[in-house]
Amino acid sequence: MPYLLVVGGAGRLYVAENLQLIDTLDFPKEIFDGANSVRNLLAELKTRTDVNWSFISPPALLGVTGGYSEERTGKYRLGNNTLLMNGDVLAGISVADFAITLADDLEQKAHLHQHFTVAAE
Repeated sequence: MPYLLVVGGAGRLYVAENLQLIDTLDFPKEIFDGANSVRNLLAELKTRTDVNWSFISPPALLGVTGGYSEERTGKYRLGNNTLLMNGDVLAGISVADFAITLADDLEQKAHLHQHFTVAAE
């Protein structure tokens, strides 16, 4: 069966018990509708057993705009569906290392029927 890897957004990650980033006051209103559609897609995927899927949310900070270089380190840490932090600071990752994460998951299929996230080590 084919493997579907969906790249969502950080809005779907939990920041507290029963509270997703998308539902906080700080979440940008201009992207709420799109993020909510992605949330609904994940809810639908969770009901499906006829599709081999996984769903990755990038960290809150991604690439140069998030303050990360574009250099590939090949080092990252995985998380479940909770927003990753570096102490009290939002975690992030370079686009190059995020791409490595995607390739690794496609190859290993390590997150079958799961929502997960990633950040730089």
